[in-house]
Amino acid sequence: MANLKSLAKDTAIYGLSSIIGRFLNYLLVPLYTAKLSAASGGYGVITNVYAYTALLLVILTYGMETTFFRYANKSEENPNTVYSTTLISVGFTSLLFVLLVLAFLPGISGWMGYSAHPEYIWTMAIVVALDAFQCIPFAYLRYLRRPWKFAALKLLFIFLNIGLNLLYFVALPALYKSHPESIGKIYDPTVGVGYAFFINLFCTGLITFFFWKELTGIRYKFDGSLLKRMLKYAWPILVLGIAGILNQTFDKMMFPKIYHQADMQSQLGIYGAAVKIAMIMALITQAFRYAYEPFVFGKSKDKDNRETYAQAMRYFIIFTLLAFLAVMAWIDIFKYIITKRANEKAVIYFDEDGKIQYLHNKGIDAIAVINQKVDLAREWLKENYQIDLDLLRKTVQERQYMTDENGNLITKKDGNGKITYVNRLTQPDPQNPEQTLM
Repeated sequence: MANLKSLAKDTAIYGLSSIIGRFLNYLLVPLYTAKLSAASGGYGVITNVYAYTALLLVILTYGMETTFFRYANKSEENPNTVYSTTLISVGFTSLLFVLLVLAFLPGISGWMGYSAHPEYIWTMAIVVALDAFQCIPFAYLRYLRRPWKFAALKLLFIFLNIGLNLLYFVALPALYKSHPESIGKIYDPTVGVGYAFFINLFCTGLITFFFWKELTGIRYKFDGSLLKRMLKYAWPILVLGIAGILNQTFDKMMFPKIYHQADMQSQLGIYGAAVKIAMIMALITQAFRYAYEPFVFGKSKDKDNRETYAQAMRYFIIFTLLAFLAVMAWIDIFKYIITKRANEKAVIYFDEDGKIQYLHNKGIDAIAVINQKVDLAREWLKENYQIDLDLLRKTVQERQYMTDENGNLITKKDGNGKITYVNRLTQPDPQNPEQTLM
């Protein structure tokens, strides 16, 4: 039980920086949607660029964060050597990534649709490289069980980021109207959404200096054979990480490729803002993962580790289910993450009967718009990758549900007279009628 209390304590502290901190960072969503009009597509740019950075962060860390915990807790390995080898490896690949982006910047910017603003691309390339590099010192703090410094640095970044965004998107634009000459020295209204990226770069770079002790207080030693073993362990984590992050970001990356209307950035911004509500559960899971990884590998040598893991997972599931209920119960509050402008209607709102309604930014019923975008995605997959979603759906149904000799789905009535399809997985096994095929 003492182990679980330690895990709960660390999770609470990490949660301070991940859940509370990132929720404070959600304040930037209504800020951006209020100060960057939907018509300008400013938030669409932010949504698209940050989708790429999320994927690149997973690739640039290539599972070494988790792998570090695995090898640092091995009795036959030197934790200092594991840490320095990991730091050098991730640092080298991050630097190489930045150099490649700068070398091919015009082509990359053009492919992403930002040929007029290459500064968006090189700025975020440096940011994601620094983030990837910082993942290892942050992991080292977790290994040393120093959650307070971990939380302090995460919160420092968030508060600094929020403060500078308020300065450049609220205070300075207001002052610029009355004092353009003096304020114009530190603020240029034509930069617009670019300030979001420049502020991120400044804050990320500043946080790096706070790792002075973790970067200079160790004896550097690079072990090539150790790195090979670590990479062998890390690559499955990388594959799973890419799959997981694509599930969250692929839609935002592909949106500009399949929706070619003039209001593309505007629609992407509206969609990206609405999706933010669904990310609250992901933040809760992230807080637990920060504490759970060092806890798991640290307990791997104990005899009662399986029982402890089972208890930890039990309480994690209970807590996340309660969190889900809390999100659903307070959805009428969370909806205000998306602002309602005076001349526009919110993307998500509640009617007089308390039912959720979905609207286009100009008040048009969005059901037709959503269906249109689904059709665009279906056509794009079929034309470019020969993936026929309708055929795939039919094939899945044929395999899951029983059909007659003509290929028609077989139906049946339940006790209430409701007609349903006959699922072959729940039918008696011909070889053993007492069991189902499932």
